Amino acid sequence: MNLNDPVSEIPGIGPKKSILFNRLKIKTIDDLIHFYPKKYIDYSNVDLIKNIKNGPVCLKVKFLSPKTRHISRSRTITEAIASDGSGSVLVIWFNQSYRAASLDLNSEYYLIGNYELNYNRFSIINPSLEKVGPNPINSARILAIYKETNNLNSKDIRKALASCINLASQYKDIYPSNLFKQFGLMDYALALKEIHFPKNSNNINLAHDRLAFNSIFDLILSAKLNENEIDSFKSVKIDLDIDLAKDFVNKLPFKLTDDQRKVIWQIMNDLNKKKPMNRLVEGDVGSGKTVIAAMISLLLINKGYQTSLMAPTEILAKQHYLNFIKMFSSYTKNIYLLTSSTPNNERAKILEIIKSNQPLIIIGTHALLNDNLRFSKLALVCVDEQHRFGVNQRKLLKQKANYLPHLLSLSATPIPRSLALTLFKELKISVLKTKPKQDTVINTYIKSKSQYLRSVETIKKLLNKGQQMFVIVPKINSKIDQDDSLENVLEETTKIFKEFKVDFLHGKLKSDLKNQKLEDFLNKKIDILVSTTVIEVGIDIPNATVMVIYSSDSFGLAQLHQLRGRIGRGHLDGHCYLIHDDNKIPSRRLEALKSTNNGFELAELDLKIRGPGAIYGNLQHGLLDLKLVDFHDTNLIELAHQAVEKFINNPKNMLEYKSLFKKVDNLRKIINLD
Repeated sequence: MNLNDPVSEIPGIGPKKSILFNRLKIKTIDDLIHFYPKKYIDYSNVDLIKNIKNGPVCLKVKFLSPKTRHISRSRTITEAIASDGSGSVLVIWFNQSYRAASLDLNSEYYLIGNYELNYNRFSIINPSLEKVGPNPINSARILAIYKETNNLNSKDIRKALASCINLASQYKDIYPSNLFKQFGLMDYALALKEIHFPKNSNNINLAHDRLAFNSIFDLILSAKLNENEIDSFKSVKIDLDIDLAKDFVNKLPFKLTDDQRKVIWQIMNDLNKKKPMNRLVEGDVGSGKTVIAAMISLLLINKGYQTSLMAPTEILAKQHYLNFIKMFSSYTKNIYLLTSSTPNNERAKILEIIKSNQPLIIIGTHALLNDNLRFSKLALVCVDEQHRFGVNQRKLLKQKANYLPHLLSLSATPIPRSLALTLFKELKISVLKTKPKQDTVINTYIKSKSQYLRSVETIKKLLNKGQQMFVIVPKINSKIDQDDSLENVLEETTKIFKEFKVDFLHGKLKSDLKNQKLEDFLNKKIDILVSTTVIEVGIDIPNATVMVIYSSDSFGLAQLHQLRGRIGRGHLDGHCYLIHDDNKIPSRRLEALKSTNNGFELAELDLKIRGPGAIYGNLQHGLLDLKLVDFHDTNLIELAHQAVEKFINNPKNMLEYKSLFKKVDNLRKIINLD
């Protein structure tokens, strides 16, 4: 067998059983070896029967007098006496009639189960057995417990692993062994063996640390290389006009928060250096990120430079454009909108203006990276809503602008502080914790489906007042629950709210149609929009006050918070209904969402509950595995930072560890948030 062989090659699995493994995303032996346990149960101490007490036990026994009797047509009881010389105990199996015939009365077995009072007598019910041998797999040791699926349990997974775990020695350690030994870390192949079949609890910790360390090392090295590359470029040093900044602030119809003032000052200091700015401004919806970008853009225009603001959707780009025109009415008219739907003749004019030395602000989508676009004095790129914009895109703009522009990223999805301190020490992060004073609130309700249906009349009263409503579903065709597919929810919503105009939206619609539907919703031609999470980012409908989220437990906390932020953006209170299954109690995540509107608290909790995979999504496909990473383990993280520094400071490592750099290079293209 080889690591890339399908699991069906493992003895005892075959094509049929491999389908069960595939359900757990285990397709190859490599996948299986990297399918880590979720917890452990310690059965390493083999007890004597005379010493056992209530609770889990592991015994080494022989069996006497096994017999099976029928207690009904479909139910059987098998009883036997287990003995080890120090005493005996009654063992009972329900509906396992094969047990009596399968027991070898001359052999010793390891028996694990719960010793407890059942039917007025102490016994062990439905224990697991394994014949005594030199290397027990499912008893007399610390047992790894895995995520399971129907007809495939941890015992099956351990058995499969036992047949192939020695293949872990085929892995070539792509990391510098001397460096890792210096930090007291276990050998990689040994760590893979010990994580599944640990000799003791200390080895679990050592294996866990080594495997987690790999992922943290990769992430930190990727972030560091990204930062070093950007640091190697030069940008323009700009001394901004303080008096103009004060004038702009005084003319705003609201007062800036202390956080906004602090962040503006940080950005102004960044721009006063030849090193390219690389700053992420994060804050909840409504915390005032856009006005910061607007003010900085105006200050740059005043110095004769060009700036661009990239938004993830056309409708959001248009919203920014209209807001900027309003804010800059007494300062400049050099504000342009460029998207895929900009008419060709107008596009040609805008492209010519950008080529000139004219100071301006250009707002648009990814169309701003078009090959035909040539900036002459681009000094700043603002990227809204975590749009993917990394080193390669910046290089592209460098070619257009002859130097690397400063970069300001805006995000309404906070990075958990523990994650930011771990991975992005090199990335400057500004946080808008406080929001401008608001008169409106967003009320959050956790409802079962039946409870929600009883709330319909309350919602209709709001809609009759001219307010609007989002209905969110997990996917177009949901595997979570057939009832929550877009098609079914659309049909149901149309029936329930038959007196209102209902329409739908999802990511697979053509861009023009998507934009048209959002425009219609904005202009109140649609009362209720049934949608997937395509509306999560960059849509501002001030009149939308109601949101219903089906199968709310299938979303992450940060995503739910983002969705909720789409309502209550005008002068009216918002009402968010989190719908959960009638047969289940609300989850901890839903309760947390109900209790707070603080996105930073929720992001940290999301990291604790769902783990880092929830944040890095599809990175766990051979490139990076975050299942074992605990971003609150500051000691391990600090070790990884030290290891990365030592590794980078040795130029020979670039040549010697080509496989590692190839892996990290691929990772850099995906993870960078710069």
